[in-house]
Amino acid sequence: MSEHYNCIIIGAGPAGLGAALYASRDRLKTLVLEKLLPGGQISTTDRIENYPGIERIDGPGLIERMQKQAVTFETEIKTSREVTALKKLQDGNIEVHCDKDKYIARAVILAPGSHIRNTGNNVEKE
Repeated sequence: MSEHYNCIIIGAGPAGLGAALYASRDRLKTLVLEKLLPGGQISTTDRIENYPGIERIDGPGLIERMQKQAVTFETEIKTSREVTALKKLQDGNIEVHCDKDKYIARAVILAPGSHIRNTGNNVEKE
C-alpha cells in the first residue's frame, strides 16, 4: 500500500530542505526522500559565510538547523531511499518508486543536488 502526500521532495540538501520548510509551513503533508544523509555536498564544507541571515557556519551545522526547522513544521524525512522511478497516474497524482517503498503525491519537487566533476587538465598550452 502506498502512502499519500501533498508534496514529495527528492533530495535533502539546502534546496530540498528549504522547499520542505515552505511546503510544510503551508500545511501541506510533506515528505523528503534522501538516498544518503541530509546535506549532500554542503555537508563537507567547513565554512559558509554567504548564507543569508547567518554570519558564519559550517555545512553540517547549517543542515542540522535546516532539518530541525523543517521537522518543526511536521516535514517527514526518510533517508536511505533512492528514487528509482516516477510515474504520472491517471488521476494526476505522481507515484514515486524507491528501492523499498512506493509513495503518491500531488506534486514532486526535484532537488537532487550536484556532484563535483573533475574536468582534468584539458587546457592546451601554447
